[in-house]
Amino acid sequence: MDKLYIYLENTLKPEEKRVWERCDKDIMSVFAKLKNIKEII
Repeated sequence: MDKLYIYLENTLKPEEKRVWERCDKDIMSVFAKLKNIKEII
């Protein structure tokens, strides 16, 4: 995941980066929820 993130950071154009950062917040919140679900189970 981290390598993917670094790769995207380095390859995205500035306008794509803004979109990615918005998406990233959503993605991270989804990952956080999944992590919580795993801990509960």
